[in-house]
This record gives sequence, C-alpha cells and structure tokens, in this order.
Amino acid sequence: MQFSIIVPIHNAEDYLLECLNSIDAQKNKNFEVILIVNASEDNSLKICQNWAMGYENTRIIVTDIPGVSHARNMGIEMARGDWLVFIDSDDCMRLNALLILEQGIRNQCDFVIANYSSQNKQALYKQKTCIITSTDYQKALLDRAQYFQRINSGLTWNPIVLDSVWAKAYRTSIVKKFRIKFDHNISIGEDLLFNIAYSSQVKKVCCIDEDIYFYRVILQSVSRRQDMSSVEKRLHFLCALNTLEVSSELSCTKDFKMIDIILRSIIAGTGHIS
Repeated sequence: MQFSIIVPIHNAEDYLLECLNSIDAQKNKNFEVILIVNASEDNSLKICQNWAMGYENTRIIVTDIPGVSHARNMGIEMARGDWLVFIDSDDCMRLNALLILEQGIRNQCDFVIANYSSQNKQALYKQKTCIITSTDYQKALLDRAQYFQRINSGLTWNPIVLDSVWAKAYRTSIVKKFRIKFDHNISIGEDLLFNIAYSSQVKKVCCIDEDIYFYRVILQSVSRRQDMSSVEKRLHFLCALNTLEVSSELSCTKDFKMIDIILRSIIAGTGHIS
C-alpha cells in the first residue's frame, strides 16, 4: 500500500518548509510526494528543490497556470500510489497521519475521513472509528446541520471536517477510473464537489476521530474574503452544484445546500460573513 501525497504550492515560502518536514517525519514511510509549484513568484520552488535533494520518492512539477484545482489535477495524473492524500502548503500533517489513514483503509473502505486541529479548534477527540454509508456522508455534507448528529460518524463536530479534501484518503483507482477532477473554474466549494463526486462511487466511508492534520487559518484566504468578488465565486459554486447529478434521495438536501449558498452570498455581499 503506497500513498501519493499531493501538495499544491503557490507563493508559500513562509510555511512551506514546515509542511514538507511534517511529511518527511511520517512514521509510515511508504509514500511518494508530488509537489506542484504553480505560478509562484517567491522562493517556493527553491525551497522544494533544496528539500527534495536525496529524496527519490519526490517529484516536482512546475506550471505557470494558477489555481489549486489545476495543481491538484496535475498531481492526480502523476500519482502512482494506491491512495491519494492532499495537503495544502501552509498546513502540516501530524506525525502518525498516514498510520491512522492506513488503519481506516484496513476496514475495507474506499474513503477514509479523519479529523484536524487549528488555531481556532482544539477539541477533545474521541479517537473513535465508525463506518457510515456514502449516502449518509453526502447528506451530512450537503445539509450538515440536519444530518451530522444523526449519522453517528463519531467525528467531533466542525463544519469543514467533511467538506475539505485534506485529512482524508482516496483510492487512486476510483478517482482515475471515473475521471474525478477538481473544477478549476471555481475557487470556493471545489473540495465539496470533488467529495460528492468521489463518494458517489463508493459504498462505505470510514470516519476516524483523531487529529491527523493542522489547518492554518489565514484570514486573507480566498474562502474568507468578504467582498463582491467572494459573492461572485459563491455563485460560480452554486452553478456547478446545480448541474451536479445526485440521486433522488439526495435531491432535497442538494436544494437545501443551494438555498444556503444563496443566503450566504447575499450576506457576504454586505461584509458580514466569511
């Protein structure tokens, strides 16, 4: 079993080395690292090159095309491992992250979701492992207020624990077989759309309530901007979600999610929500 760790990198020199060192420190050493340096104008590429010296399991890809979605898609195409793991260049993996994901994989699931911490989230994790259906996961993803507590996932509650693609493991063969990609036309909600598309091709989801990832909260990030540009990005997400085909069982929850996006877009236009 090998992991392909995909790291999109854009002007990340402030935190990049900490991110890379957290990968190197993993107790499970059965992995490859794919670094995609996209449209960076700082020292990110040089940091990657210096770090990768002597590491046969690291590949560096340089592209002038901006966007995290395009970078991740390039990483997916290059991946040779059995499982995909995504990490953002300003975040870090915990020491035993891959070992915990491997634990979930051994439960014969095609999708593993773990937990995370941040400056704003210091929870008491239950260290509980649960198996849920992909339908229940999708319901919680689209209408989390209604379904999250019902699915008994065992995960300590936080909104982005389900939405994001980090702190998770995806079977590479499924992603490639069904040509699941990130939508490079949107910059808010691309993780959620990827997770819906992927989970639609699996039956069981393993949830592990352990902190395997440190998410660094950066106020200037795209998802936290409070202006008309943010409204436009949310509406692009709304259009992409509207065209997404879901089962009849998920139709109502999808409609609820779309209403939620519309309301958030209106409030974001007034500068009162991130």
